[in-house]
Amino acid sequence: MEEYSVMNHITNLFSFLRTHIELYTKTSLNDISFSLETLIMDLLNKLDGEGSWQNANVNTTNYPAIDLINIKDGHAIQVTVNADSSKTKHTIEQYEKQQFNLDKITILGFVHHTKYKRDNAQTVGIEYITKRIKVCSQDKKEEILELIRKSIPLQILSPLSDSDCFDIILSRLDRSALRDNRYCEGSYEDMVRGLKETKELITTGSTQGLEIRIKPIWGYVQPLQEELSEIEYAISDIIRICNKSNREGLVYLSQNQTIKIDQLKNSIIHRTNEISKRLNKDRRIKR
Repeated sequence: MEEYSVMNHITNLFSFLRTHIELYTKTSLNDISFSLETLIMDLLNKLDGEGSWQNANVNTTNYPAIDLINIKDGHAIQVTVNADSSKTKHTIEQYEKQQFNLDKITILGFVHHTKYKRDNAQTVGIEYITKRIKVCSQDKKEEILELIRKSIPLQILSPLSDSDCFDIILSRLDRSALRDNRYCEGSYEDMVRGLKETKELITTGSTQGLEIRIKPIWGYVQPLQEELSEIEYAISDIIRICNKSNREGLVYLSQNQTIKIDQLKNSIIHRTNEISKRLNKDRRIKR
């Protein structure tokens, strides 16, 4: 798998998880059906070396307001849904009150975080992890992707079947943004907006502004996972061609670009209809 694709899937899984937590929890990570703290600990151990990070709550020493600890580096991390100013203030007060033999604390707000940084304390978001993953080797990225896939119970967080999820994707694909040839397509903005929504739905399982939630792409079994990846790549190519030809809100497509877009649309429709046929569905996209 290409390096870009691996990192893209890692980001998509985190995006799906953030959306789920934001929609279905309030303030406590106990509301979700697996341990986010354990996932973060396992990821950090992949990045810093196995055994570097431990769960502070199972240590013999009591570490209030701390979830993970790296004794060697003198670094503590608290994992929370929302590291707002109130949460940050309380955590740092507890940290300083206990006078731990540690050098610094990081508060990771998985969904939201305020901006706070000083010598021994900071708040961060999930990009704290993803930025470090981006500079890893290809082999390490693939190990991390497999770890995330095994750690997130997609079948619980997104209980719909592959077939049910595909029905929703099919309904989003079966629209004029895809069916119409480029020469008779409506506004550029509407076409790209519709394609971007479908791309986001395929990759993350949700799309902004719409009450839709399905599996992210890594939640599907093969060959459906790979087929949806090909559809998503083709959508990305269409968007990229249009964006490249956008001049201050007006799109100037060459004849070759127009032909290429129509070819990509045809390939998406063909692939979608092949999946629909294999899943024994009656619906097909027609041009």
